[in-house]
Amino acid sequence: MSNKEQERFKIILGYLGNHEFATKSEISNLLDVEEKTAQRLLAKAVELELLLTEGEYKSTVYKLNFRL
Repeated sequence: MSNKEQERFKIILGYLGNHEFATKSEISNLLDVEEKTAQRLLAKAVELELLLTEGEYKSTVYKLNFRL
């Protein structure tokens, strides 16, 4: 994982520490990246079990994985 990814994950986790959930669009705006980039980051965070998903397709939201 690159330093840039680590920094972005820290920002995402910080945001979710203050919000119940986040959408791909919110993360895209937060990080000032394209939605596709936000989607890749969120997918990797889910793969690493940092985040959980709820919903499907356009209604997907991301939440912190408190089971860590």
